[in-house]
Amino acid sequence: MNRGAPTSVRLWLISVTVVVMATVAHSDEPPVSGPQIGERVVSFKVKDCTGPQMGGTLCYQCAYGDRPVVAIFTRRLGEDVISLTKQIDTTVAKRSDQKMAAFVIYLSDNPDTAAPTLRKIAETSKLSKTPLTVFPTRDGPAGYAIAPDADITVLMWVDQKVAANRAFGRETLSESDIKLIIEDSTKLHK
Repeated sequence: MNRGAPTSVRLWLISVTVVVMATVAHSDEPPVSGPQIGERVVSFKVKDCTGPQMGGTLCYQCAYGDRPVVAIFTRRLGEDVISLTKQIDTTVAKRSDQKMAAFVIYLSDNPDTAAPTLRKIAETSKLSKTPLTVFPTRDGPAGYAIAPDADITVLMWVDQKVAANRAFGRETLSESDIKLIIEDSTKLHK
C-alpha cells in the first residue's frame, strides 16, 4: 500500500479487504433458505405430476394438514436428488402408522416440459408415497423465501410449523448429507 495515500483511501482499502475476506470465509456455509425452524408454513399450489391429482393443481400443504411432512424443493433433478427422494419415500412408507407424508416440488420456469420427466423418475424409482410436483417458477412459492443460491431446500414440518430445514447450494448431495436428512425425518412426530 502506498504510504503516501491519504488516510481515507487507506481506511477504504482496509474496509474492502475485510468485506472480501469475510465473504470468502463464509462462502462454504449452506444458504439460508425457506421458513426457519418454528415458523409456520403457508399454502401454495403445485401441478401434481405423479400424485392423486395427476395433471391437476392442488395444495399439498393444505391436504396434509397437521401431519408430519417432508417437502423437498429442488431446482435440479440429479441422481443425488433422486436418491434422496427414494430414501424419503421408503421412510414415509415405514412410518405410515404416524401418517407421515412427503412431496417433491420441482421449481421450474417450464412446468409443462418438466411433467414427463417427473413421471419417468417416479416410475423408474418405484415411488409409491412421495408425489412429484412442479411449481411454475424457479423462485418458489410466495412466503417461502427459497434462496436463489439454494438448489435444494428440504423443509420438514409438523402441525404446519417447521421442525427441520436443510439447504444446499449447487454442490451434489453427499451420502452423509442424505443420511442427515433421513435422520431428521425420523425425528418428526405428531
